[in-house]
Amino acid sequence: MEQIKGLISARQLVFIIALSRIPVVAVFMPVITSANALQDAWFSVILATAGGLFTGALAALVAMRFPYQSLGSLAKISLGKVFGVGAVLIFGLYFYFLALARTRELSLLVVSTLLSNTPTWILAMTILIAGIYGVILGADTLGRSAELLLTIVGGTILIGFLLLFISGTEGFSLLRPVLSRGIQPVAVAAVQPTFEFANSAGTILALGKFCRRPGGMLKAVT
Repeated sequence: MEQIKGLISARQLVFIIALSRIPVVAVFMPVITSANALQDAWFSVILATAGGLFTGALAALVAMRFPYQSLGSLAKISLGKVFGVGAVLIFGLYFYFLALARTRELSLLVVSTLLSNTPTWILAMTILIAGIYGVILGADTLGRSAELLLTIVGGTILIGFLLLFISGTEGFSLLRPVLSRGIQPVAVAAVQPTFEFANSAGTILALGKFCRRPGGMLKAVT
């Protein structure tokens, strides 16, 4: 299997998934989390990360159990022909509508901040065409691109946080009092990020067949 073209490493698999979640993590999640948990948002992040570890590891274990299998083959082996086809149909439609929602959100963000006079549907079609082109290029091309882009984006985010702490505009005193309103707001705020982690984990089931060394997926995903 090492010589088959189009395969990606376990690290590239994770980079593809992580790159798709950067807009959610960097833009949407802080707003949703802090609005509910206030100064305890960091606690919600810990809970969501624990949920993400569980769902990601579970999906990776399933993909490792059926290496080099497509999502359709995996579902048929696990659930049988009839229920497997139904599960794949539901899975595919869910992620299709999820992709449409993400495209719409990103289009609205770009329109409102950069291209205020550009119709939303033009940006949405541009993003959709770019996504289809990426699928045509294959997982190996996406994996190499994700490695480069995620390194750049991740570096930018880390530098931003570093400059924020160096500037002294934020401090740990803002995290107190801890759990002043109890655990419920923290737990509620962790639901949405955990849901996003679960979406990422579900993507592994579809991309796992392209992984060059399935045995390394669990470590890389975790």
